[in-house]
Amino acid sequence: MTPDAAEPPSGAGAVLRAAWRALPAACAEALAAPAAWLGAGASALLAAALTLALGAVLKPPPAWPAPPQAAIAASHVLALALLCAAFVLLPREPRAWGGLRAALRFACWSAGAWLGFGLASISTPWAVVFSLAALVGAYGLGLLGAAALLERLCAPYVQPVRIALALFLALSLSSLLWTRAPLVDLYNAERAQGRTGACAVLALGPVSCVSGVWARAPGGFDLLRSEVTYRQWVVGMYDLLPYPELWPRRYEASVPVKLSVPGEAPASYETRRLIDPGLVLAFGPWGLALVVLSDVLGAGRNVKRET
Repeated sequence: MTPDAAEPPSGAGAVLRAAWRALPAACAEALAAPAAWLGAGASALLAAALTLALGAVLKPPPAWPAPPQAAIAASHVLALALLCAAFVLLPREPRAWGGLRAALRFACWSAGAWLGFGLASISTPWAVVFSLAALVGAYGLGLLGAAALLERLCAPYVQPVRIALALFLALSLSSLLWTRAPLVDLYNAERAQGRTGACAVLALGPVSCVSGVWARAPGGFDLLRSEVTYRQWVVGMYDLLPYPELWPRRYEASVPVKLSVPGEAPASYETRRLIDPGLVLAFGPWGLALVVLSDVLGAGRNVKRET
């Protein structure tokens, strides 16, 4: 055997070490690939064109920067487009660190899109643009992580997994409407499932998450509670529920410490300081961790194939 002919790594430890040594090269290749930076540039141009086009429709003649209402509408369209793009970036065939490569390219596309959006609607505070980018990026990482791990566990049934996740995304986009009937009944009956379900809809729905960012912005627009909006369908249920937090925060809550007879109210409560991780940390790091875990689980087969 010649010195240049490398033997495939044998053993789980050797395979994992070979995969981790290939990680920097895989990241550099993913970021330097034309699909990454050309996609980022195209995303920036398309996002800017979309924002200005919506501004021309809502407030003719065309002007720069785009009016605030155009920025709000464009942010919802961009969020949907980027989440759909996450499925396009999923690897078509197994390869070393394929999930992480897709996550890095999604980050490039997302950064380019929100940069173009921010430049086209320069009146929008950059803090709001950053919050939107972080929220949609975290949600996209969550989708990529779920897809990567489920595909690894359900192989070779990759296509059904992607179809199921696409269906979940479609249902979450319209969740404010199709969950109204069952949740209103539970909420009006003062059952805990009604409030829990409504909070889950607010946290998992991309429309409600983006609306929460704009509702907290200075002079923002509340898509859920303003007149002639979603409030026409969901009035009475979400009015008293706050939007989920975007960033981590500490808060105080009363929790039961001594239960009485099962089924009755707790005998006593105490105030405890709890931590709400926020949507960005709830979706982003976990999604990235799932991507890395799925790549590590498939490291043996991928490394042996490439060597």
